[in-house]
Amino acid sequence: MDNNKKINIPNYHFRDPLVAQEAVAPKVYGTIPSSCSSKTHACALASFKIRISSSLKVLKRNITLGWEVFVSIIKEGFTKLLQLISDLAHRILHIRRLSYHGLLESVATIENSQTDWSLNLALLKNSYKKTQDPQLKKQIEFMATNYLEKSAPIYLNMMKLLQRKIGVLFQVGPYTNYHYHRMGFRQNPGLGAEINKNLAFTHKSPLILTDTTEVTQFFPLNFHVIDSAISEAEWETTLTQALNAHFSKFAKEPRQAFSQAMNVSLLVDLTFSLEDLVKTNGKREKEEAFEKQLNSIRTSLNCSFDRSIEKFRMQHPELSKISTSKFKKLLQQNSTCICRLTLDEIAGIKVLPVFTDLKGKKILQKHPAFLDFIEQTGLYIGAINMRKHILNGFNIRPDIKYPIKGPDAKDIPNKDVYFPGKLDLTKLALFERFLAKVSSPEMHAYSPHLAILGESTLHLLRGLLNEISDKQWKKLQGHPIKREIIQTSLFKIKEHLATAELFMDDYSKYAQEIELVHCEIANLLTLIAPFEEKAFPTILPKQLANVPEELRPLIKAGLGKTAVNVFAGINAALLKLNPHPTRVFSTGFYYEQASFIGNDQRIENALQDRNLKQIDLYACQFNPNIEIDANHTHYAIRDIKEDIRQILWQKNENKQLTVAVDCTIDYINSPKVHDLLTTFQEEIKDGKLNFVFFRSGQKFDMFGMDNYYGSPFYMVNNGKAPWDAFNSLTKDIAHKTDQLSLQWFSLAYKYTTEQMDSYRSAIFKNTREILDGVPPLLQPLGKESSQKIRISTADPEMECSFIDIKLIGKGHALKSRAIMGLFYRKCLAKGIKVHSRASFGFYHPNCIIISVNAEEGSSTIRINPGLNPEENQVIAGFIKELVNDARL
Repeated sequence: MDNNKKINIPNYHFRDPLVAQEAVAPKVYGTIPSSCSSKTHACALASFKIRISSSLKVLKRNITLGWEVFVSIIKEGFTKLLQLISDLAHRILHIRRLSYHGLLESVATIENSQTDWSLNLALLKNSYKKTQDPQLKKQIEFMATNYLEKSAPIYLNMMKLLQRKIGVLFQVGPYTNYHYHRMGFRQNPGLGAEINKNLAFTHKSPLILTDTTEVTQFFPLNFHVIDSAISEAEWETTLTQALNAHFSKFAKEPRQAFSQAMNVSLLVDLTFSLEDLVKTNGKREKEEAFEKQLNSIRTSLNCSFDRSIEKFRMQHPELSKISTSKFKKLLQQNSTCICRLTLDEIAGIKVLPVFTDLKGKKILQKHPAFLDFIEQTGLYIGAINMRKHILNGFNIRPDIKYPIKGPDAKDIPNKDVYFPGKLDLTKLALFERFLAKVSSPEMHAYSPHLAILGESTLHLLRGLLNEISDKQWKKLQGHPIKREIIQTSLFKIKEHLATAELFMDDYSKYAQEIELVHCEIANLLTLIAPFEEKAFPTILPKQLANVPEELRPLIKAGLGKTAVNVFAGINAALLKLNPHPTRVFSTGFYYEQASFIGNDQRIENALQDRNLKQIDLYACQFNPNIEIDANHTHYAIRDIKEDIRQILWQKNENKQLTVAVDCTIDYINSPKVHDLLTTFQEEIKDGKLNFVFFRSGQKFDMFGMDNYYGSPFYMVNNGKAPWDAFNSLTKDIAHKTDQLSLQWFSLAYKYTTEQMDSYRSAIFKNTREILDGVPPLLQPLGKESSQKIRISTADPEMECSFIDIKLIGKGHALKSRAIMGLFYRKCLAKGIKVHSRASFGFYHPNCIIISVNAEEGSSTIRINPGLNPEENQVIAGFIKELVNDARL
């Protein structure tokens, strides 16, 4: 795969939720008779008949699918219209309606998919009214907004248009049609609009929300940085360096440099000069003062441009005849001017219109490199903090009420509440019976999906309640409002567990009840917060049985925001050791992280470069991520040990190498990591090697719930210089996740590490079973093959989490949607909860068109099997039907 082709980067920015914005000899299905070994008339006729038959079957299927979608859209539209009329009538006549279970009262309709979210909201409203504590009110508002929210959106309204049956399979919050969170600014640049009203150039200058302004360590990784805090002479040095770097790439045709964007553009950080002035609060005199200062800076920048251009032309006489204005235009077009700021609890970066018009959404066209940088470093505001500070689910439905009146919580003695003791829930016969069922060897053997979800959830509950000290429990129970919320959550957990027990023969309903238990756990963690910030770095090392005994004292662990954020931090730490490090990656490394260090920086190229003496960073992963190149056919496990040996032998002049291993698609206690560390124990102890293992916590660490935000990581090095530079990963605020996610990861890693690996193992096993059954006609048939559809194979030792379907040739985009429709139909016919979300690791199957590659004429569909092995046959049956497409 040529990673220099920008078209090969998956696009998560489309509004279409279906398009992301990743062998045992099987049975032969309907192959041409083996007797047709030559191109005889009989063979040609047989082949023609098969093609005609396949064409008719595919045509019939696609027409049916199209009709189903059409009917679904009409029905959904008609239902929405009737609902709108009904809601309008209720508002005009002031009529309130009662929900089907009698627990909710509202004016507007409550969608069936939002009943649990609405019930949570209504109950929290009752508590909200009873308190005057502003801090507690904020917590309650957050708990209402956070309930059932995801980092990878469910897009339920859109999906119901395609297939109405999907609506009954999910319980969701109010932000169903939100965006893939980490890339949210491109989808909705106006999310910070309310904050931006208090800042200068409200409509001229967009605000990118962040968690902190302390992010300058990342800027030199992608930009030539000009800071208003330094002298203009230093500006000019940087500008001259930028021009030299850019024009060096066009030595033979220098005039082409003016029509090409700079590979490393300019970032002008004006925080020092504008941070105080930018906070205008809508006052005219402050706005004028800001604009005056900005104009002064613009003049200074233009003067520096002139001087640096003159200096550059003196160094390059062959360019002396080209006008200054042409050079200046190049610099202006490649300059992003920003101001970092904090306003109350919100941080952000204002992108300023110094040289460009940024009204509306023009930033998307004018500064794509900066937006890529924000995404690839994970600097955008975290999902939990977004819900806490920006979104406001609490006030979305003011008409919803809980109509049942009970005694005031203040009047109920502690001894009369449902759970007077902190462990009373765990002593219920229901809890003990449920735990016995899901922990039994029989359940693990025959229904591992039920066992893993159930057992992990009960361990989490028991662990959380045990973490509460007696003193804290007494204090919580002495606070009538907090007691009310906690007792309500515990009672709802009991009810959800009881319902889950009833639906052990219906996985979709069982898993939904378990998910709702997890929502209540989030509410409890918000109020109780039993773990301190220092807890996780001590919890994780204790769970890492895969690290050799001699190296265990060398572990240093932490919890970052996202995997890309941690990886950016690794690169920033490396910059402290070497201002111009050589960084390489291996095949299968996550595309955004590979793009961050340069798509051409492959280890194979570096090892063959005789002029290269030192590699400072090797980024890799054992089990490859999805490849979208049309020519890709097979996934091979990476021999990281051999790569390291080659680097140490050929490219280790400085005797120092950092190895960053993305372990997202791997176990927490990975045998591969154990083998790797065992092999290089001496090099680690001698200070020659620094290992950083990191993972995206969104994928498997949440048991598919996707309701927190974090990236566990740990380093293994000798703890001495120069590796102490990497301590910034555990200390810098730019890498710290939110308080609630910290609570979750501390709880989960302390009590359910084993279950998290069982969860991974089950999904890997399901994926392997499906891959092993792929019909030969869909397997890669060689480079000379004219296959229009195929499924990539994978090494037997690889932990697989996805099925990669490639569609090639004319009409691939349309065919990919038809195949998605077939997948939905197959799953929904069996009551399987299925979706198309821009992530993976869910407890249900997920299918997405991860890339439509117009240039290469191909589409890539990624199917991620879920936790339930009983669903494998349905997915296998779907794949079998693709044989007809393969024959066309």
